[in-house]
Amino acid sequence: MHVRHQLATFALAVMLAPSSTAADLNSGDLAPAFELVDQDSKVHRLGEYQGQWLVLYFYPKDDTPGCTTEACEFRDDIYALRSMGVTVLGVSMDDVKSHKEFAEKYHLPFPLLSDADGHVAREYGSFSSFGPLKFAKRHTFIINPEGRVAKVYRNVYPKGHSDQVIADIKSLAALTALLIDDSDPARRTGHFDFAASNLASRMMEKVMRMRFEGRIWHLPPPDILFLHRELGRLYLLCTQLRALVDVRSLVMAYA
Repeated sequence: MHVRHQLATFALAVMLAPSSTAADLNSGDLAPAFELVDQDSKVHRLGEYQGQWLVLYFYPKDDTPGCTTEACEFRDDIYALRSMGVTVLGVSMDDVKSHKEFAEKYHLPFPLLSDADGHVAREYGSFSSFGPLKFAKRHTFIINPEGRVAKVYRNVYPKGHSDQVIADIKSLAALTALLIDDSDPARRTGHFDFAASNLASRMMEKVMRMRFEGRIWHLPPPDILFLHRELGRLYLLCTQLRALVDVRSLVMAYA
């Protein structure tokens, strides 16, 4: 009963704790450097992962229900992730001993880094506290081979999160390859323009149809959702590839 009470108290603290605002990392930002030890006391530094995709996921506490679900899904998908050249690193404020027990209990095949003082969690804007309890928020960062943040997940639901990360890395890697794998700048720009215009045309077709039907100023929820999703995808494409495209002017002109 005592253990159950502790888990319930911790779960409540995680749900009620305010989000940290120490660092507001966005896509395109350089990922903060770190140097932390894993469950086997091996040191890991961000610089060691230059040239590959990295999933850095923060979680509140070892061997709690949500954290176990999240870790085990990454475990089950580890071969798919490795085949894509992706490394997974888990981070929490638990100590090395706790990490080792957690990793051995669930046969986790990736490093769990101990951020005991919460310094790295603060750098990533993932530190939180509730009274005397201090822990990392459930945030995930995809870091690209250049060491920049490619995607941030701040509202993570453990079930299915690994699948979401895999799908997003495939999309990010494919889009990045359009620019990087082609040595001709003109062709790179052409690839990007094609991808961006494809998204834009889909969005604009929807907008124009709604205008024709007289529904543009009274959008039902499904249409609002569609526009938000398409605008979001277009914005993500433009910002993450650091293309010189003014998305705001597109929105102002057509939305």
